[in-house]
Amino acid sequence: MNPWSDFETIPCGVEACQCEAPRDAWIQQPSSFWSSLSYIIVAILFFNVVKIRAFQFKLWTLVCALVGFSSLIAHGSFTRLGLAIDFSSIILVLSFFVALNLGEKLKFTPTQMLLGFSSYYAALFVMMYSLGKWYKIGLCVFIFIVSVVDIIKRMKGSLVKEKMLLVSMLILVFSSVFFLVDEFHLGCDPSSLFQWHSVWHCGTAASLFFYGMWRFPSTVPGKG
Repeated sequence: MNPWSDFETIPCGVEACQCEAPRDAWIQQPSSFWSSLSYIIVAILFFNVVKIRAFQFKLWTLVCALVGFSSLIAHGSFTRLGLAIDFSSIILVLSFFVALNLGEKLKFTPTQMLLGFSSYYAALFVMMYSLGKWYKIGLCVFIFIVSVVDIIKRMKGSLVKEKMLLVSMLILVFSSVFFLVDEFHLGCDPSSLFQWHSVWHCGTAASLFFYGMWRFPSTVPGKG
């Protein structure tokens, strides 16, 4: 039984989307659905290694968990609504520290910061629901470039010296290979429970973990 039949499906169609074919079931893409839990696991791991739970850290952890829940909705439903929620969360986590820095410059209180992020996320959702696929990808690339500029400004030395950041970037680049393999349907088996997109989920979740430890050194035992 498909409880999502009354919702608009992802408009790109199966052939133009990722390899995994949607099932006529509660969970349409089981491989991508269950691998989305890796983001939530990362959020939990953050709290296992944290030493100082500042508001900024809590907010980052919440956003990481949100990426996981959004991905669960997107791959569980395979709907336009779910995809918009997923893309919004991806852009939110990519631009998190740029937005956080802006809020701190404006001297936002924790409540104002939370409201600001909530409003930003709502605006992203409206855009992601309205825009076409390539506009969404273009916006993600733009936000990624802005985030890279922010990372460069924060770096105190070469990338090699920034070990946590280096590990995060290497994992991200390695995982991107699997994302592209899936996008171009190389070695594609739509009915398989093993999908390259799921490897991308696990890889990007691991990348977020090390990136978070770089941004919040107090999360790393013996640092901070």
